[in-house]
Amino acid sequence: MQLMTDAIAKTIPNLYEQDGLGDNATIFAHWFSPYTGWDWYCMEYDPTNGVCFGLVKGMANELGYWTVHELEEVNESYGFPLIERDLYWTPCKLADVR
Repeated sequence: MQLMTDAIAKTIPNLYEQDGLGDNATIFAHWFSPYTGWDWYCMEYDPTNGVCFGLVKGMANELGYWTVHELEEVNESYGFPLIERDLYWTPCKLADVR
């Protein structure tokens, strides 16, 4: 499964476009690991280098940056999809996920 499709990438604002919106920022994509319980919620995306900005729920809940390539590398290193894209994700506000 492709973690970031062109169709999804086109819907996500560029980096810093939601800056200052706080909990009113929109989350456009969600990836998760059913094995670790971690979640990645993407609010902004740079298609030139695959950098995402959003909420990561793992050992702590924090806003930060990651790349789609990093998530894909995890899947490749294990040989199976440790991280999956939420196929049924509907965009919502950050406040709804926190």
